[in-house]
Parts: sequence; C-alpha cells; structure tokens
Amino acid sequence: MKKLKNKSRSYRILGFCLVFWVSCNVTEGNRTETFESFLHYYKANILKEEKLIIATEPIRGRKYDEIWYTLNIDSLKKKEFDSLNIDNWNQTYFPNASFLSPYDLKKMVYDIELQKKYHREGLGYYSISQPYISVDGKYVLIQTYYTCGDRCGYSKVQLFKFENSKWQLVKTYSEGIS
Repeated sequence: MKKLKNKSRSYRILGFCLVFWVSCNVTEGNRTETFESFLHYYKANILKEEKLIIATEPIRGRKYDEIWYTLNIDSLKKKEFDSLNIDNWNQTYFPNASFLSPYDLKKMVYDIELQKKYHREGLGYYSISQPYISVDGKYVLIQTYYTCGDRCGYSKVQLFKFENSKWQLVKTYSEGIS
C-alpha cells in the first residue's frame, strides 16, 4: 500500500511539473506572437520608411529601469513587463532593411562628412530598444532613436496597446528633437 501511495504521489508531482512546463512555453509562444503582431504594426504605422536603415544592436544607453524611474507610465507597473532580450536587429525582424554594425555607428559619430552626407541625401537610421511586453500581452513599451546627421534626429519612448484586434499608440512619454 505504501508503495502505491508513493507511486501516486510521484505521478502527481510529474503531472504538476508537466503542466507548469507547458504553461511556461505557451506564455513564451504568446509573447513571440504578440511581438510579431506588434512589429508588423510598428513597421507600417510608426517607422513608415520604404528604405529602413537600422542599427543592429538594440539601444543600450537608456536602461529599462531608467525608463520606469524617470517616466510616469500611468497605472502600469515595471513588474508587469518583460523584455524579449533581442541580441541584434536583423533580416528576421526587418526583411527589407539595411543594417549598421557597431563599427559603422562608431564611424558615423566621428566622421562629420559622413554625417553631412546622410543629412544631405535624406538618409537616417533607427536605433530601437528592446521591446518590453506586458505579461498579459496587451502592451508593448519601446524606445526609438532616429538619427539623420549631425544635430539632426529625435527620440521617443512609446506605449502601445492591443485593443479591438489591433495595435494602437497609447502615449508618447518622452520625446527629444535635435
């Protein structure tokens, strides 16, 4: 009888672990689907560029914690969001874009003639932060920098919400223009 109870207990523990593992994977799958849906909206409605040039590395300068400590994000709480931890923006996310490596960006900072060329030709590039997705998948918080040359560009932190089967810009929290 004792052997039967231990076996039953082992099956219950195994069952609990299986349910927990499946629920974690479903959550990650939902986060990926949420991001893919958001990215489609973001490219079409926010970036709106036919020829995108994007920095491969997500923005590292302004940390996620700083966003929460310096901005009033309405009634949302930091613990309700999590990053997807994207290492590099690439063709997977932006199939028709060109990309600037960290080396290219460093060159851009020190080469005034290259900056002037970008500005003259109307070329600019985007630096995009890690996307932070709410636990329930209804919100995405993202920061974007656009640089178009020496003393030319803007930055913003934006909150988006998925409502009525579509993404909508809820609010722009921080905006800088140069």
